[in-house]
Amino acid sequence: MIDDKPRGGVQDGEITLQIVTPPISSADRDSQHYRTWSSLNDKHIYFVLPQNREFLDEIEAALKIETYRRRSSSTRLAQSVLDIINSKVGELNSRYERSRSLLVTAMGDAEIYARGEKLDIRTRNPKERMEQALKGMVDLLYKNLNYIQDFISSVDELRQILSSTNKQTTLYEDMLNKQALEAVQDFIDRRSYQNRRVTMKDVLDQFKRSPYGWNELDIAAVVARLLVKQEIRLQYGGEDLTSNNPAVADYLTKRNEVEKLVIRKRVGVSPERINTVRSIAQQVFHQASFSSDEDDLMAKLQVQLAAQQSQAERLGERYKDGSGPYYPGKAIVEESKDFFAELLRIREPDQFFAEIELKRSDLEHYVRELDLVRGFF
Repeated sequence: MIDDKPRGGVQDGEITLQIVTPPISSADRDSQHYRTWSSLNDKHIYFVLPQNREFLDEIEAALKIETYRRRSSSTRLAQSVLDIINSKVGELNSRYERSRSLLVTAMGDAEIYARGEKLDIRTRNPKERMEQALKGMVDLLYKNLNYIQDFISSVDELRQILSSTNKQTTLYEDMLNKQALEAVQDFIDRRSYQNRRVTMKDVLDQFKRSPYGWNELDIAAVVARLLVKQEIRLQYGGEDLTSNNPAVADYLTKRNEVEKLVIRKRVGVSPERINTVRSIAQQVFHQASFSSDEDDLMAKLQVQLAAQQSQAERLGERYKDGSGPYYPGKAIVEESKDFFAELLRIREPDQFFAEIELKRSDLEHYVRELDLVRGFF
């Protein structure tokens, strides 16, 4: 920003570097004035140029010559006029170069204020002065910036995190970016405790600003790691997402998707319950392939339940022909459809597994009876 006018496109950063030129930095605006203003605007850095207007006078003179040259660009002008214009072009270049040199000197002599203090920056190189002032502000404003210790630079790296198979590790110490993981988890937990909906956009808005200042890809990577670690749940369009869903990376990063991606605190399922349900699944469906991983176990059970429901629906069609009323098992088929549909409506793993455990006898009954009815037909 130069004086009170923004420069350089969209102004969406938290830190503002404002160059104050001599017409603004008048004598009545002393050091105390800028200490006060920088204290009130604690995300501003003020570069207050000296009162010397010489570089501004050179710029104004150059601009007047430029304006004159453009207005007098006709080829039909007299040679004497063209000679004057050509001499002015040489003067124009000289004035631009001199104004640049004077501005560099003024920037080297500028007083710099931030957060109520006049900064003691010894170098007179303008670029280095700006960098040191900004670094000091970043260190103060983004005190949690170093929570991110391992960075990613592409969506492909994000997909690698999501494809990780190390899902059963529960200690944050075994993971990268421990403090960042804890900070994001704490934010989600607090929102959940307040019964407030959390979207990926909420998480981005929270951790892009101070005191964090993380970039969007790194925030997405933290959320991805929490998903892989089974610390959170992701929902899109009301459907739960697992880390191996190929669309998750896009939902975490695309601007038109982040507001639709809901993040929920995950209620952990005890290892004892997982083992019990896994044993039930193996016995009921006569398969040994059920995993002890919470997400995999739930997904495979849902596949089996959906298959049973589909079978009940197909069997139900048999009772619609003329002989239907005489076929046995109609009541079982109708009851089983409702039973499996009720189980499939449960989205939370803890509730789902608790229901399987509670209704083990019913599950065994309907799977067995449906098999008998199918055998009849």
